[in-house]
Amino acid sequence: MKFSYNPAGGSSAEVMASIRLAEALGFDAYWAPDSPALYRETYVHLGAIAATTGQLAFGPGVTHPLVRHPVVTASSIATLAELAPGRVRLGIGVGDSGPANLGIRRSTFKELAECITCVKALLAGHEGEWQGRKFTLRYHPDQSVPIYVAGASLRGPEIAGRLAEGIIWGGAPGDFSAAIQTAKTAAREAGRSPDALRALMWTTVCIHPDREVARNAVRPIVARKAIFSLNVLAKRGELAAEDVEPLARLTQAYDSAHHMEYVHSHLVEERWIDRFAIAG
Repeated sequence: MKFSYNPAGGSSAEVMASIRLAEALGFDAYWAPDSPALYRETYVHLGAIAATTGQLAFGPGVTHPLVRHPVVTASSIATLAELAPGRVRLGIGVGDSGPANLGIRRSTFKELAECITCVKALLAGHEGEWQGRKFTLRYHPDQSVPIYVAGASLRGPEIAGRLAEGIIWGGAPGDFSAAIQTAKTAAREAGRSPDALRALMWTTVCIHPDREVARNAVRPIVARKAIFSLNVLAKRGELAAEDVEPLARLTQAYDSAHHMEYVHSHLVEERWIDRFAIAG
C-alpha cells in the first residue's frame, strides 16, 4: 500500500513546506487541488514541485473539463512530464468547487469521457477532438502519463475502466471494493486488462491522541463527502430514513465559497464521521 497527500489550501510557502516534508516522510504522491477561486494556482505549485523534489509523484487532484480546456490540460501535463519524467499523474473528474465558484456547471460524464479521450490522444502525439473541433499539440511527452478518474458514484470507475489507468474513489471507504470491481468489469468489456488499473481511495484522515480532536478535524471534509455519497443513494432510493432530514439540511446550507471549511462542521452527523473518514 502506498500513501498520497492532498492538502486543503494554505499559502504557497506552507504548501511547499508540507510537500517537502511529505517526500521526506516517504509519501508516494502529492495531488494538488484545482479550485482557482479557493486555492493557489495548481500548475504553478506543480511546476515548483517538479523543480524541488526528486522522488514524489504528483499531479492535479483533480482537474475538470469545463474550467480548463482539454488542450490546456494536455499542454500543462506534457510540460510537467518533461520537467519530471515518470513522476506526473493526471487526476480528473466532473468538477465540484472549481466550476461552482466560477459560475460554471460541472461537466457531464459524457463530457468527462470525451475530455479524457482528447487529452490521451494529444499526449500521445495524435489529433484530439473536443466538442466537435479537432486539436493537436506540436509537442508531447516521450512517456505515457497515467490518468486517474475521480468520482463518488460508480460512473467514475466505469469511465476509468474503459479509458484511463486508475480511479480516485471519493465515496465512502466501505464502497471502495465495489468501485474497484466496477472499473475492472468496464475494463474487461472494453478489451483492456483489469489488472493494469490502479485504485486510489481519497479520504480524510486524522490521527490524534484525543479522539474528539481527531473527529472534529475531519468534519469539514466529511460534510462534502456526505453530500456526494448520500445524494447518490438518495437518487437510487437507498438513503436510510435517519439521513434524509440531516442530508437535506446540509445540502441546502453548503456554501461552495467555503468549500470543506469548518463553517459546515455543526451539520455533520456523528455516524457520518465513522462512515466517511478515518479519525481517532
